[in-house]
Amino acid sequence: MAELKLITYKEERLIYFADQRKLVQKQYDRLEKAIKPDEPYLSERRQFLSDLGRELSFLNDVIKMLEDDLCTPKERGADK
Repeated sequence: MAELKLITYKEERLIYFADQRKLVQKQYDRLEKAIKPDEPYLSERRQFLSDLGRELSFLNDVIKMLEDDLCTPKERGADK
């Protein structure tokens, strides 16, 4: 028999941001491979790569906060 699991709003946000991180990570990895080592630092592609890196950092922070928020106090105690 199938069991239905209700997903909370916080869990849904976590899923959304994790999916967004995967997309941004793919873009970042693809662009990083395409940029040649001698390409100027201020080139448009390097600037875009830097922007993607900041976005990844932001998404990692958001995901960490949501994961911490979803942890039970008992699970938080195990992390220490």
